Amino acid sequence: MDSIKLSKEMLERANIIYSECIGCKKCMKNCIMLDSYCASPKELFGGIIKSCEIDIKIPYSCNLCNLCSEVCPKNIDQKDLFLELRRYAFKNNKKAIKPLGYKVVKFHQENSFSKLFSTTMKKTESVSNIAFIPGCSLMSYSPEIVMKTYEYLQSVVPGIKIILKCCASPTHTIGDQQGFKVYYSQLESEIEKLKVTEIITACPNCFISIKKNSPNLKITTVWEKIIEKGIPKGLLNKYSKVDVKFTLHDPCPTRYEDNVHDAVRRIIKKMGITIDEFEFSKRQTVCCGAGAMVGVTNSKLSTAHMNKRAGEATSEHILTYCQTCAESLSIGEKNAVHLLDLMFNEEMCSTFIFKQEKNKFATKWINRYNGKRKIEKL
Repeated sequence: MDSIKLSKEMLERANIIYSECIGCKKCMKNCIMLDSYCASPKELFGGIIKSCEIDIKIPYSCNLCNLCSEVCPKNIDQKDLFLELRRYAFKNNKKAIKPLGYKVVKFHQENSFSKLFSTTMKKTESVSNIAFIPGCSLMSYSPEIVMKTYEYLQSVVPGIKIILKCCASPTHTIGDQQGFKVYYSQLESEIEKLKVTEIITACPNCFISIKKNSPNLKITTVWEKIIEKGIPKGLLNKYSKVDVKFTLHDPCPTRYEDNVHDAVRRIIKKMGITIDEFEFSKRQTVCCGAGAMVGVTNSKLSTAHMNKRAGEATSEHILTYCQTCAESLSIGEKNAVHLLDLMFNEEMCSTFIFKQEKNKFATKWINRYNGKRKIEKL
């Protein structure tokens, strides 16, 4: 255990949770992290207050998914404190963070914002003030799906632009506040340069990051835009005669986005896809296990979380609308796919074999580079 001493301010915040917690343990029902480190949050924070320190791995094992707050009868916000503890550790004891995979996050962010893997379309004279941001994970999986999604959006939103840049969520969740400001400002700069006032996202993390940090922009998802403009040609009832049932997983960043939940389910119904719901879905959805970079900072716990969530599916196929979730939930006998797979993955759409190809580390970066080249040719 590598513990760090806490400031008076951090201890006071821990004491608030300790004082308000009634020990009902409702937050522990679906949280492997809490179950791994304590018998109850009251015990956990009581111990932190007594010792005036915390095991650095505890805040970096929290997915920051906010399910604890959603189910807490006292509305206690553990997520915000764990994020603040990450920020405190990053600022005051970065040495303790390095063994938790900080170099991996740093590598990802430096490359994600480099000219090699990021770009915006060169034609800026378009009259449209709307831009599509697909997100890093989707591009690393399939630049072909990203471009077909963009082609669809072009057909319903003439002149729409496209921006291939990270939203800097990994830097935010690792606790590097200054680094996040630097990286996010680069995305803001591209948005301003293109005179964009509305963003359409495919990535739930991009959606939340931009919504929180650019309140002047209108932010929506590709799912809401599809409901507004109509599903792509040839997809109406396409899967109505396919004898496969999916269990639908809602990504935790969309927890409070009721419009997104509704849009996704309406699209699924129009396409004739048969689904079951997880016992815990929509506002009470459970994280896939990869949230807040826990796949890097505590891979063992993250994998256990992935297995637990995948095991709760009532079918062998899982459908989601987050590429990170799709990768995380493709565990054991489960096959998780992205809703865009069922729209624009040519092989999957023709064979009805619903299984994503697992890309290696190098392949993901090659895909991102190839996607960047495709955008620059527009």
